[in-house]
Amino acid sequence: MENRIPLPTDSLYKFCALFGTLIVIFSFGALLYVNKAKNDLVFSSVVRLGELQDIQSQRDLKAAEIADKKSIERMLEIAGQDHDTHVFLIALGIVVGTIVGLFGYLRWYHKLQRYQDEMMKLEYYKLRREVSKL
Repeated sequence: MENRIPLPTDSLYKFCALFGTLIVIFSFGALLYVNKAKNDLVFSSVVRLGELQDIQSQRDLKAAEIADKKSIERMLEIAGQDHDTHVFLIALGIVVGTIVGLFGYLRWYHKLQRYQDEMMKLEYYKLRREVSKL
């Protein structure tokens, strides 16, 4: 299989920088997905609870309808708890990704990139001098 996207594997710092950035990007995507999934569940549950309350106002609820109402209420409670846990874990991912990314970017720049830029500048001046002598 041919690698179409060249990954910078020449430095651990570059890897940390890109890996941290990917963690942050995917964490934000996960946050959007978790919020949408919770909203979908809440909206569908609220509609079903509204239907059950309409039935209750017209007549007494049957045992199955009461159980259905309790299960929906419990599902909403669990969804709220799960949502809080998911948001905490996603926030943790964002924090860890930011720290790893910043570590990688700062180390990459201070330990490698500055010197590579300086070498390229010196090589440029050297070539200009050689061309001017011709």
